[in-house]
Amino acid sequence: MIDTEITGIVNDLQKEVNRQLWGCGYGTLGHCVAIDTTAIELAKSYRGNDYGDGFGCGFGAKYFEEMASGVLVEVASLSDSAATDFVVGTTDIAVTGVTTYGATTDTLANTTAGSTGEGDWLVRPGCLRTIEHDSTAGYGRIEMMGLRGIVTDENLEHIAIFDATNGHLDITEEDGLQGLDKDSYTWWKAQVDSTSTRYGAQRALTFELMQRMFDKVEEKAGKDYGPNLILTTRAIRREYLDLCQTDRRSVNTMILDGGWEALNYNGVGLTVDNDAIDGEMYFLTTKDLAIYRMSDYAWMEKDGAVLSRVTGYDAYEAVLFRYAELGCKRRNSQGVVADLAYTI
Repeated sequence: MIDTEITGIVNDLQKEVNRQLWGCGYGTLGHCVAIDTTAIELAKSYRGNDYGDGFGCGFGAKYFEEMASGVLVEVASLSDSAATDFVVGTTDIAVTGVTTYGATTDTLANTTAGSTGEGDWLVRPGCLRTIEHDSTAGYGRIEMMGLRGIVTDENLEHIAIFDATNGHLDITEEDGLQGLDKDSYTWWKAQVDSTSTRYGAQRALTFELMQRMFDKVEEKAGKDYGPNLILTTRAIRREYLDLCQTDRRSVNTMILDGGWEALNYNGVGLTVDNDAIDGEMYFLTTKDLAIYRMSDYAWMEKDGAVLSRVTGYDAYEAVLFRYAELGCKRRNSQGVVADLAYTI
């Protein structure tokens, strides 16, 4: 029993960290588009959603699939008030499972649906704070930084919190990556290839789009330095393979560090990740990215024991922790091709 629990928490924490490493620090799990007394409907479409399009709208229920009964989330809602721009709800939501997988939305079953509203966001409990109009930059977000927050030409508050009525979060002090506002430091931007308005349209993947982004990143990073890894979703990988087949190109594979197999593009591995963002292909210079940590994974045992009694119960508990953050030494050596069409 103990071995199962320990293995389980390690596996769960690895998945949770990987999710964060694709985010932007705001803990986005899903976007509510419809509710009733027992269910929450989450957006699953890349665009055309009732309450705005952007990061998180394509998630559907993928971050709730393995949650057991009683797992809690909080509600976060965007306001157009200058006093409080982003309100984190005080009522946790008990998700009891995924009831429906649809083409444009997924549905969650829960026991507290009345505590949230259409257009609200679901986030992890304790990972986000209410943000006032004049809050210090970065005050609201608590999670680790991720690729969506690094590989962009926007400030962070423009990414994760938005709706169709009020646009993005509007705060006095811009939330720039690692404290650098991209408006003040114009060179502090990644290479982004999107349609005229990101999430405003989709276009087919082409070799030209890929090569153009590869060249942009290589120019900034330096030849034979970057990019050295291409990450995307399985759906976009299928689009790439179909493109090669149509053009009668052979597709070679290569083995990456750690034994992962990847497709070979210009001598660089093209591979997938479960948490990669729909409709996007990332061209990364991983030598300019690093996880800075105060400690590796460890069990909390400062009081002399890993296991401690749970007050009032015939049970023991343990806490696994790590203090870490994903950082970037050079942002313009990272790139992304966005707004790509794909088949779910």
